[in-house]
Amino acid sequence: MSMGGLITLFILLPNLRDIFFSPASLVGMILALLFYYLDWGRYLRRGRNFRLLYETSAGIPLPLAISLMVYFLAASALLHSLVLLGAAILLGIGHIYISSLKWRRAIAPSKTV
Repeated sequence: MSMGGLITLFILLPNLRDIFFSPASLVGMILALLFYYLDWGRYLRRGRNFRLLYETSAGIPLPLAISLMVYFLAASALLHSLVLLGAAILLGIGHIYISSLKWRRAIAPSKTV
């Protein structure tokens, strides 16, 4: 294994015993992933209407973007990884911003000439 690979292992992988002491993070990951898949199921069952990807679900706006961010934030807590935390925050900011732009475009009345 290269030196870069070893450094990456030490940065990203936590001490394994710490994983077993983070049940709240693990539960958060499971719930976020479950919500993410249920929302995709809603999209597929209802005829793949583009608006359903961004429409509020269970009181949560932009549910796919939010649940994805929650999943990775919980994973960073579970793994005690500051690198993953930073990546999750950047992903969340970008994904939520782009999703909100697409949502506004989807609900805006179409302008036809």
